Amino acid sequence: MKIFWDIESYKNLFCAAFIDENDFLEMFYIINSPEDEKEVIRACKDSGYKFKTYDLTETVERFRWHFEKRIPKPKGNSLLSSFLGTDDKPVEPKEHYYIGYNTLNYDIQMIDSILNSIIANKVQTTTETLRKFSDTLINDTARRINTKAYEQYANQVDAAFLNEKMVERGRPTIGLKTLVGIKGGSIIESESNKTGFSKSIYDDVLYNINDVTELRDAVFPGIMQSTLDIRLSLLERFPKLRENGVTPNSTSAKFVEFIVSPDKKIEDYPT
Repeated sequence: MKIFWDIESYKNLFCAAFIDENDFLEMFYIINSPEDEKEVIRACKDSGYKFKTYDLTETVERFRWHFEKRIPKPKGNSLLSSFLGTDDKPVEPKEHYYIGYNTLNYDIQMIDSILNSIIANKVQTTTETLRKFSDTLINDTARRINTKAYEQYANQVDAAFLNEKMVERGRPTIGLKTLVGIKGGSIIESESNKTGFSKSIYDDVLYNINDVTELRDAVFPGIMQSTLDIRLSLLERFPKLRENGVTPNSTSAKFVEFIVSPDKKIEDYPT
């Protein structure tokens, strides 16, 4: 199954919307008052989706499950299990693929920060702290993590990289809202983006949900969808691709390189 997602981070609100192919919405949030929580739930109700909400300061199990970096392991006996006289259980790869836009440069960076704050199955961070980190990502002063593990083992797909014409030096050159407009989708803007403070929790949660909806229904179908389907088919057909670290976010050149020469680097001529 494909699950589409996006996050919003303000000084008084963090929210992450996940919408799957069956029109089910999962809303994860951090807020600062019971009144704000009511507005999150009201927005989810008015979105038209069947939904479930999760307060990340109360439980993170489902949230962490979405981003689990599950390393596949075939059935077999390791040295430790042989010593203990037990059998290792096989670990199956994740089934679902998670699709966002500009997630490698922004959203995954934010998610990793949240996951690193978890203590006793609860998020130990604040909306203000997350917004400060968000600002460093936006102004490009943050120390970014390498997202390869999320790409390889958490099935994270950045839709921007499924159309290589929109990427330059590893960064998307066209914003999601522009693509939504080109594809004739519904654009909702948020005044809160100007200040970093959510003036309306209700409106900004709907704004978050709308971005995911338009990515799924307007932007992704077509080139991005066909590119992902082709790349997933190639990854299944040529196991050496995964062994060489190729993911759906890799360039077409990388796919060609490790299909043609999976075991050694292709020698390039100087001219």
